[in-house]
Amino acid sequence: MRAYDKLGSLAEVLQRADTRAGPADEVTGYYCELLVTMIEFKEHCRDALVTLVEHRLALTLATP
Repeated sequence: MRAYDKLGSLAEVLQRADTRAGPADEVTGYYCELLVTMIEFKEHCRDALVTLVEHRLALTLATP
């Protein structure tokens, strides 16, 4: 999953940010990409939950 892949490099990015090693744009870019990925992950989870609830409701209504 992309969210977990992005989080895998968090410790390295934090260390670079703390030691000010490398360009600040890389750290900023990483955090921007991480936020976008986390938002996409949240939306995917929400959509999956809505689908599950809809299917359960449809099964409940269809059962006599």
